[in-house]
Amino acid sequence: MHKNYLLLITLLFISFTSYCQTYTFDYMVEYSYKNFTDTVKKSTKSRASTLYCFINSKSNVCYMNVHESKGKTHMQPTLETGKFYLSSMPTEDFFVEGISMKCPYSGFIPPSDKKPKDFEFIAKADTMINTQPFKHYVLKPINEKKFKKGEINIEHYIIDNSLDFQIPILSGQSLSYKFWENGAKLPNGILKEVFGINAEGKRTFEQKMVQVLPIKKIIIIDNSKCK
Repeated sequence: MHKNYLLLITLLFISFTSYCQTYTFDYMVEYSYKNFTDTVKKSTKSRASTLYCFINSKSNVCYMNVHESKGKTHMQPTLETGKFYLSSMPTEDFFVEGISMKCPYSGFIPPSDKKPKDFEFIAKADTMINTQPFKHYVLKPINEKKFKKGEINIEHYIIDNSLDFQIPILSGQSLSYKFWENGAKLPNGILKEVFGINAEGKRTFEQKMVQVLPIKKIIIIDNSKCK
C-alpha cells in the first residue's frame, strides 16, 4: 500500500512538472527605445517607447518583456530556444511575487537573418559616462554587400557591471548571444546602451537603460489543464 502511494505521488509530480515550468527573475531593467529606420531620410524625430525587461542575473534561460497598456499588463517570457509565451492581466494584479500564466498563447520567434559569419567582434576601450567606465564592444559587418544594402548595421554595445554579475545578460535570439555561444569573451553585466549605425553613418536605433531595480518575480507557465 505504501509503495503504491509513493508511486502515485511520483506520477503526479512528473505529470505536473511536464505541464508546468517555473522561471524566476531577480532584476527589472527599464529601457527607453527609439527606432530611426522610418526617419533616417526625414527631419522628424522618432518617439521613444518604454520597455521593461525582467532578467535572472545568473542565467540566460529565460527573460521576460513587459509593457502596460490601457490598464492591462502584457507579459512575454521568452526562452533561449526562441519559444515565447504571451499573457495579460489587470495591472493592479501584476505587483505580486508569483504569477501563474494558465494556458498562455505560445509560439516561436523566427530565427534572425543576422549571422555571426557576417560580423566581426571588436572589444573597444572603456566608454566613460558621467566619469564612470563601462565596457564597450562592437559587432562590425564584414559582409560589405549586406552592409551597403542596409540589411545589416554596425552595432555598438555598452555594458554596465556595477552589480558584479558573473555572466553577460543576453537574449537567446540576439546576435551577441550567438557570439557568446561560439566562445567570444563578451563582458559580464547588463546592457546599458546599444545602438546601430548604417553605411551612411546614421543611427538606425538606440536602446538606453533608464534604471535597474532588484525584484523577486516568479512566473509559472501552467499548461496542466489546457485543451
